[in-house]
Amino acid sequence: MGRAMVHIDNAYKIPNLRVRGYVCRTHTASNTAFRGFGGPQGMMMTEQFVSNVAVTLGMHPSEVWPFI
Repeated sequence: MGRAMVHIDNAYKIPNLRVRGYVCRTHTASNTAFRGFGGPQGMMMTEQFVSNVAVTLGMHPSEVWPFI
């Protein structure tokens, strides 16, 4: 969880970002490769919200990131 939280900003400079993480126990085994230790999952979250902002504003994602 810590690694995902550290990598959540990916390569973007986001000055007003608050991150909370919750570790949960499940009854299923992990299906991940254990290589990124949460880093890629954290980066994926930022890419997803940049894409959502772009869709909402009718812009291409590459046009959105300078404003974040």
